[in-house]
Amino acid sequence: MLEFGVRLNQSDVQRFHRKLNAYRQGLMDASLDPVKNAGELYCQIVIDHMGQHTGNEMVFADEWWKALSEKWLNIKKSKGLVEEIWEATGETKGYVKIHSAQKTPTGWNIFAGLMNVPIHVLQKALENEFGSEVFEGRGSSPGPTMYIVPARPLFEPSKREILHSPFHRKMLTANFAQALKQALSVAHGQR
Repeated sequence: MLEFGVRLNQSDVQRFHRKLNAYRQGLMDASLDPVKNAGELYCQIVIDHMGQHTGNEMVFADEWWKALSEKWLNIKKSKGLVEEIWEATGETKGYVKIHSAQKTPTGWNIFAGLMNVPIHVLQKALENEFGSEVFEGRGSSPGPTMYIVPARPLFEPSKREILHSPFHRKMLTANFAQALKQALSVAHGQR
């Protein structure tokens, strides 16, 4: 049997703890930019998929968008609106952004998407994302159906795309690897 003992120098243990704490704090500080970059990438994916497809095409790896109805296309044309899906005036695009990045005890929380938007923008976004049956007069009570809006999910598939796309994963990994290097240099600078 082999036995051995370890004797730790108290000042070395304290120095190790200081470096570890410096690394933890440095990692928190250095992670804000990669987190914001991830949020900006998400917003860009959402915006890029607005208006690019007129329907019956694969928009995301797992999502098909049905074509706009002939009736709705005619309404859009008559009003001089853009004919693509998720587009009319481009108004929704202007509201897709990073709204907050908050430090938590374990990292960062970031909210990117639509927040504090005018009710008509939110209504259009919800209608596109989840679909709806729109009744005459745009009310929700049963009556003659004007048109049915099929769900054309954009926000959740954009999240899946950023998480599963090899290109996006590589970019995000590189951003966080840089944050790790920064945090290590901060920790090495501590004595």
